Amino acid sequence: MPHSIDFLEQLPIELLHTTFDYLWANEIIYSFYNINIYINNIIHTYSSYRFNLQSIRKSHFDNICEIIKVNRVISLRLSDDDSTPNQSKFFFAYFHLDQFIRLRSLSLFDINIDSLKFIISNLNQLNQLRSLSIHCNSINKKFILQGIHNYLNDTQSKFGLITIPSNVLIQLIRLNLGCGLNFEEHLQSLNLRYLTLEKCDIQTLQMILSTMTQLIFLNICLTGDTSSISHVPTSSSLRWLTLKINELIGKRDLVNGNRWKILSKDLIKFNFKFHVKIININSILDSFRNSYWLLNKRWYVAYDNQCLFTVPYFAPILTHSPYNPTIYSTIPDNTIFYDQIKHLVISKPENIMLNHLHNVDELTIECSIFPELLSIVNLNRLKHLKLASLDNIELFLMHLNSIPNLSKLSINGNLTVDFIEYTKSCRTKQIRTLEIVTSTEDLSYIIEGLIYLFPQIEHLRISTIHSRKHIIRLIDGFEYLLNASFVLKCSSTDMNKRWFLKPGLSIREVRRLNNGTFTCQFDRLSTDSSLYEINLWIGEQARKS
Repeated sequence: MPHSIDFLEQLPIELLHTTFDYLWANEIIYSFYNINIYINNIIHTYSSYRFNLQSIRKSHFDNICEIIKVNRVISLRLSDDDSTPNQSKFFFAYFHLDQFIRLRSLSLFDINIDSLKFIISNLNQLNQLRSLSIHCNSINKKFILQGIHNYLNDTQSKFGLITIPSNVLIQLIRLNLGCGLNFEEHLQSLNLRYLTLEKCDIQTLQMILSTMTQLIFLNICLTGDTSSISHVPTSSSLRWLTLKINELIGKRDLVNGNRWKILSKDLIKFNFKFHVKIININSILDSFRNSYWLLNKRWYVAYDNQCLFTVPYFAPILTHSPYNPTIYSTIPDNTIFYDQIKHLVISKPENIMLNHLHNVDELTIECSIFPELLSIVNLNRLKHLKLASLDNIELFLMHLNSIPNLSKLSINGNLTVDFIEYTKSCRTKQIRTLEIVTSTEDLSYIIEGLIYLFPQIEHLRISTIHSRKHIIRLIDGFEYLLNASFVLKCSSTDMNKRWFLKPGLSIREVRRLNNGTFTCQFDRLSTDSSLYEINLWIGEQARKS
């Protein structure tokens, strides 16, 4: 080890800085920090840090925030999803937005409403910002509960969801919104080169293509009336176009390859997905079978489930067994369809033909089937196994250790005492993420069985629990737990009303959290229900002396 340290001290600063350019900030800290004073000094002088705080451990988050000076950060990803609840709140307890004087790229994932309002209203403090991504394309229960849906609709005039300050829009080169955008500024004054909008009407698309002549990348999902799409102009600078239309009514010429040949002649890459019912599909596909599509551009098209789409970009990634690719396509070899399948669902044990599926990393089983039958599937890539029932589950658990990359297990069947008894001999340490549905009877016994069966759990999702004492036992029992989500069924009381203001009170009796840092989020799942969700993000726990 000393020789390795001496070797590192001989490396020039420029070489280490170049190495750091390929790493996230947390990777730099945990790979190089505290090796020696020389390396530490280089880490402190490096000025192009990229923060990726998605799915990060709470202890890593705290260390990064304490070690790295944010005036040296050029890229930042924040996330308030279930694995890192309230991350943005704690991040801005460490820092002020105006401290990020070198920040060029900002990406936000499932950010809660208060933080989102704060960030958007203060974007004008980021003078170097050139790239902005706000991912909110799936408005989930958390956003609705927080009132984000109303906020987004109140802050824009149509579709949209978000209004970006005009002085910020002008300085951006790249913009990615999982929602709509209210373009208050004249489009001619924008300098955007890359634009992604998950909600856009046809009028806005027409304005974008006719006025933003510098745009080279466009990814658009059209909503609303698309009847006038045939009048969409083309942009001479555009080189990459992805176009989704959720419902194409009328204008059948838009599914004609000859028309798109004219509009796409200057494009390097063109991907589309149109939801449309086509009667004479072979005639339509013939218009995509000429030399322009197959030889010059090498772009392939398929039709399946009332959807016309390019392959492989929009090829299905989920399928049921037995899998038979669509017979309507211009692609010469169906192998590409098999290669794209990442999630396989087995609903019936008969007629399983899966020998062509080599890239499945998520497997859902909805029937009684013995693991031996899965020998025809390449399980080496499998990361997530979903079991819809408890049938033969002990046989599956016995085979888990033979699936090298499996780390996530979901069991939708209601766990019982019998399940615990049958699986006592199937203890496995490779499962890191566990998602289950619990029984209301003998739950204490079931919990102890789960703690024994899966001792290395880091991520836990459980529904539905009727008592806080069971939540507390689960948190204390899974000693490696990093984050957890529980659905709690209870009546509304003055006590749980206080939990909205101070979520930590809902788990105050947990022993292992007394000496460490953690964040807790408490939400009602619906306004007319007694269901609540508790999300927990656990930091490194101090040990008692």
